[in-house]
Amino acid sequence: MVIMIVDDNKKVRTMIQQVINNATATYFEFSDGHEAVENYAQCKPDLVLMDVKMQRMNGIEATKAIMKKDPRAKIVMVTQYDDPNLMESALVAGAIAYVTKDKLLEVRKIVHGDLLRLSADKI
Repeated sequence: MVIMIVDDNKKVRTMIQQVINNATATYFEFSDGHEAVENYAQCKPDLVLMDVKMQRMNGIEATKAIMKKDPRAKIVMVTQYDDPNLMESALVAGAIAYVTKDKLLEVRKIVHGDLLRLSADKI
């Protein structure tokens, strides 16, 4: 499995990797949405874990851009903001799930779950 982690905080990216605890995964890390969009095609991730608020390009705009490149992309927003408006914007942009950082174990469930089901159903 190839996982792209996009967050402007290196410590958070490391923490997400530790929580996922998937030794068989290949990880690519980027610090903003612009980098994620620019590198998406080369990385070919099975799953993107995307922060919402970042410099240069936020996660919602990056999700829109990635979905234009690959409508089958699986993007999970991982954010500290428990905000219904941001969640709705993320899902409309194409995210399959919206998880707050205080519930990172949900990300582990998503990663270890059935990604084929997630591509068809929004969480």
